[in-house]
Amino acid sequence: MIPSTAPELCPLDDLTALLGADRAAHGRIVFAGGRALEVTAHRNRTAAALPEQFIAHVRPVKLSGPRDGRSQAHEQLRHVSADLGQRFVAALVSLSLCTAPVSAVVEQARTALSGFPTRTQQLGSWVIGTQVSRGRRRLAVWWRTPDGPVRAVAPYLADALRRAGLATTEPDNSAYVYITLGLSAGSDTATRFRVAPGQERRHWDMYDTATGATVRTYRDAEWARGAAESESRSAAAAQQAAVASWELPGIETGQVDNAQVRELAVALALGGHMPYGLTDVDYSQAAGFLIFVSPGEPAVASVVRIMEPGGAMRPKFRAGEPSVEREEFDQDLAAYARLLRGLGRQTTLTPVSVHTDLPSSLGPGQSPGEAGHH
Repeated sequence: MIPSTAPELCPLDDLTALLGADRAAHGRIVFAGGRALEVTAHRNRTAAALPEQFIAHVRPVKLSGPRDGRSQAHEQLRHVSADLGQRFVAALVSLSLCTAPVSAVVEQARTALSGFPTRTQQLGSWVIGTQVSRGRRRLAVWWRTPDGPVRAVAPYLADALRRAGLATTEPDNSAYVYITLGLSAGSDTATRFRVAPGQERRHWDMYDTATGATVRTYRDAEWARGAAESESRSAAAAQQAAVASWELPGIETGQVDNAQVRELAVALALGGHMPYGLTDVDYSQAAGFLIFVSPGEPAVASVVRIMEPGGAMRPKFRAGEPSVEREEFDQDLAAYARLLRGLGRQTTLTPVSVHTDLPSSLGPGQSPGEAGHH
């Protein structure tokens, strides 16, 4: 594993500068005509709205100047006050997304991921750091290899983190999983996902209020609001039912809570194979694996290779036509089998799937983030 130092998610010096006050007790704003306005650090009523751990560091500003509403200085004071007021509101919004103690989140994430494979030279390693979303650096986790972050592993990292009690955001088409402390039982999950104007004109971001990160961007505001409402309902239902993941790519519905199946999916993803079911992957251009377990053989898992529109069927042989698709199909299945055998699993390769046993070092109810692979 690559240990990570807890990042400073909300730099207090930057925030103080944003509010217009430095570490000094007071300062002056001098205009071209020589007039000056005094700026004094002042804990006014608004400071009471700040989280306790920030009050000692963030200094709202107080402006003082002539009270004569007809004077030029008073007009300048009014404009400065309005501008600082907008900045202060923006800072409070940012702070509301950063109230969880960063060290606690990092420690919880480390514990959740401590069981992922440690053979870093072959597979890579998980990383805890920060990534930018909606214009701010936010706490995130990802799987890193020499070739860069790995998209295929992100859903399994997120699942392990949720099972450890953290709240996660998984942006579309991203290898990064944004994290924060888990939501309390009284949290308002009914409006957890909301919509805000995107960075590009006429674009709308659906973002997660838990982490502050964008999930996906829409061109239609109504579509964005509908998606946010749907995501919020799903999050509320998951919290009420104490479900970490309703579904996971690469795993058939109904097997998501099977720790041995999740362990198998993680092994395939870490081996460089794409799971089937990611919404941002075009499976007519790339194949994905899917794991299912027959009710009659609960100790055996079958891994199939899916590519649309043919699904899991082996491409048919046609005389006189290139056999590239059949060769790629066979090569992918052989790669699945080779990887699993390398992990010491009993594996059988058939023309359409790979059958493998489900013995595991996992204890009852454990996740791949709670037991080691050696």
